[in-house]
Amino acid sequence: KQIQGNRAIISGDEFIHISRVLRLGINDQIELFDDNETEYRCRINEIHKKELEVEILESFKNPKESLIQINLFQSIPKGSKIDLIIQKTTELGVNSITPIKTKRGLVLESRKTERWSKIALEACKQCGRSKPPVINNFIDFRDIPALTSKEDLNLIFYENEKKGLKAHLTDKNTDYRKINIIIGPEGGFTEEEIDFAGKNGFTIVGLGPRILRVETASITAVSVIQYHLGDL
Repeated sequence: KQIQGNRAIISGDEFIHISRVLRLGINDQIELFDDNETEYRCRINEIHKKELEVEILESFKNPKESLIQINLFQSIPKGSKIDLIIQKTTELGVNSITPIKTKRGLVLESRKTERWSKIALEACKQCGRSKPPVINNFIDFRDIPALTSKEDLNLIFYENEKKGLKAHLTDKNTDYRKINIIIGPEGGFTEEEIDFAGKNGFTIVGLGPRILRVETASITAVSVIQYHLGDL
């Protein structure tokens, strides 16, 4: 909406970042992106008190979005670990992140999702993505099956499962384009939760013989999936 023909107006936090943090000036070039996966190479033409104007020199489709749609259903760990999970899985190309309520996980106020969306947006700028993942509101663990399809690749990670993710992906058809993964809390899933997921279309897989921290598990799971089925 800030683009008008071959011009764009930048205000707010981005204006402050460009003019006061980066200290860019007239004729300096910057790159903009929108949520339609388009990038714009621009030149700063005018700088005003609360906004600046750029000229669009070139526009092109951003080729950096993942070939597969990974939706992460994440139980919230203690402290700031969720910030790291959002940042790194965004860099790896996840499509959406949904915080989930589990028996042993934390439940935080919904306004946290606004902050997490900002973390995802900053991670997009760093890694060159033009479309940040959707950060959804909290849902209950038992609501997940209603948001997935049996045609998708649905995985839940459990520390007591012997068959690893790599073995499971090797056995499967590589045509999957939508993958839903569930990562549990620091105390792990209960047996009832694992049983529920298994009866509702989710395959139970492990991440090796060592018990990983929550943040390590999330980043590792997305990395391995991207390696086998995606664009790593």
